[in-house]
Amino acid sequence: MTQRSTRPGRLERLGDRFLNLESPTYGDERERAVVLAASSLAFSVGLVALMAFTIVLALTGLPTVGFALWILAVLISLTMTGYAKAKGVDIQALGSRGSGRLTTWATIASFGTVLVWVLATYYWVTNGHGVLPVNWSPDLSTPAGSGDQRGWLRSMLVGAVGGGLVGTVWMLIDNARRRKAARAQLEESDRRDLPDED
Repeated sequence: MTQRSTRPGRLERLGDRFLNLESPTYGDERERAVVLAASSLAFSVGLVALMAFTIVLALTGLPTVGFALWILAVLISLTMTGYAKAKGVDIQALGSRGSGRLTTWATIASFGTVLVWVLATYYWVTNGHGVLPVNWSPDLSTPAGSGDQRGWLRSMLVGAVGGGLVGTVWMLIDNARRRKAARAQLEESDRRDLPDED
C-alpha cells in the first residue's frame, strides 16, 4: 500500500511563502489574531462586493465581464479551502457547525447571483442591451476640447495618476517612519530587559 507523502503540496508551499506567518510584522499572539480576523473580514467583504458587481455588470449589459468576476470569486474561495485542506482543516465541515441560518443565507446569495446573471444575460442576448440603460463606452469621436467626453476622460486619468503618485510617496514616507519608530521601541525594550550591573 502506497503511503501518502508528507511533503507539502505546491499550494501549501506557495501559501506559506506568500503569507510568511513567522514574520515579526504579525506582532504578538493577540496582534496576529487581530490581523487574521481583519484579513477574514476583508476577504468576506471582497467576495460580497464581487458578487454585487457581477449583478450590476450583468444588468447594465456587460454579462461577460460579470461572469469573469464571478469566476474570480470562485477561484479565491477554492484557494482558501484548498490551502486550509492542505493544512488538515476542512472549512466546509467547520462551517456546518455554525448557524444553519447563516449557511442558508450564503447558499441563497450564491444561487441568487447566478440566477440574476442568467436572466440578465438572456435579456441582453434577446434585446441587444442591458436591463439598465448604461453606456459603458463613451463617444470619443469628437475632437479634443473643453466640455467633450475626451477632455474629461483625460482629466480624470491625469488626476488618477497624480493622486496615485502622491499616495505612493506618502505611503513610503509613512512606512519608513513606522519602521524607525518600531526599531527604536525594540531597542528600548532590549535595554530594559538587560540585567542591571552592580
